[in-house]
Amino acid sequence: MQQGDRTGAATMLQTAAKTALQIGDKGAATVLQASATRLQAGEELSEADLKKTRIVSKTVLQE
Repeated sequence: MQQGDRTGAATMLQTAAKTALQIGDKGAATVLQASATRLQAGEELSEADLKKTRIVSKTVLQE
């Protein structure tokens, strides 16, 4: 993943984490923020991390 893509993805995940907190889903917020932090640190997300992030993102967006 390119640095610009990583930065954009991290920003999007942080926004989703804030939304999750606003609707009271602390678990989803934690997963989303952890993924954002790893991307900001230049790390790649594992397949398991990507799967968890996708699941909680969809849950937050559907609420």
